[in-house]
Formats: sequence, structure tokens, C-alpha cells
Amino acid sequence: SISPPTGTTKGGTAVTISGDNFGPASIASLTVGNIPLETVVRVDANTITAVMPALTGNNTGVSTVSLTTGGQTTTFTYTYTPPTLTSVDPLVQTGGAEGILMTLHGTDFANVNIDQITVVAKWPGSADIPCINPERIDYETLTCRYPDGGTAGCTGKKIYVTVAGQETTEEVPVCYEQNENFVSGLAVFTEEDST
Repeated sequence: SISPPTGTTKGGTAVTISGDNFGPASIASLTVGNIPLETVVRVDANTITAVMPALTGNNTGVSTVSLTTGGQTTTFTYTYTPPTLTSVDPLVQTGGAEGILMTLHGTDFANVNIDQITVVAKWPGSADIPCINPERIDYETLTCRYPDGGTAGCTGKKIYVTVAGQETTEEVPVCYEQNENFVSGLAVFTEEDST
């Protein structure tokens, strides 16, 4: 068994692996996904301690820990903390061909390959609207380009983030800020716009 069986995507969680017949020099490898665990110590024939690495690369949030010892491999399931979405900055009402910049705030936005991160707006009865070109800034911040404009205020569309196969569960709405050049859903062009 592995304890605790969960921990932050930043890594650093100390874990204890319990079993049998851990010989003095028998640990051939100890990995989570394809990442080696850190600070591996054989305590005795029944106990190994280690530190979990950060979730990176193409590994998934629910990962397999593999211990190879004495020519035999044992596996355990380890779950990295799923991401949470706490807020989305209000969007400007219109954008160019690249879409509207969306900035998202939360926790456990893991440092995985960018194709492992998706952002979508969902609305019951409608197709999901993907936010394109996601970019991970850090563990608490993501950005992407949202293709759909709107009027000031919040909509019924909710934003969800998926990181390494784990989706947020918070219902954070898509909201638009007031734009002085956007009245009642119609763009108002100024002289500067026409030059």
C-alpha cells in the first residue's frame, strides 16, 4: 500500500510504501507514471519511504506507482490533487481573429504538456465552446483565447478546466465587462476605429 494515496501536483508529498520482503539492495526502481520518486529510503523489510515528484509531462492525475524489487513489480494507485477553478477575469466584449484573452485563477494547474490542458465553456443543451491556445502561467494561473463575444454581465455558460485528465467541478460563469464602445450588444465605432 501507499500512504497517503493523494498529494499536490507540485510534488513534495512524503509517502510510505508498505509491503513484504524489501531486501537491503533490492529496490530496482520506484516511479509514478514515468517519473522517478525522490529521496527513496528502505526503512526495513516492510517499509520504504519516498517523496512524490511534481506532476509533469504526459502523466495523468490518477497515476500508477510502480515498485520493482527483487525482480518483481508491484503497483499502487496515486491520485494527484485535481485542479480547482476559483475565478475567471471578466472578458472584454469583442476580440479579433485570435479571440478574447481569458485569464483563469485556481489551484493545481500542473506543469504537464500543454495538450493535457483544456478549457471549455459549457451550457446545457449546447455544444461546448473550447477556449483555444491555452497557456500555463503557473500553478494558479492559465490563459487562453475565448472565441465568443457578448454583452456586459454574466452568462449561463460555465467554464471548466481539465488538467492531466482531471476536470474542475466548480461552476464559474463566463462574464463580460462593460465596454464604453459596446452598447446593447452593438459595437459603437469611434473616429479612432475608422483610421
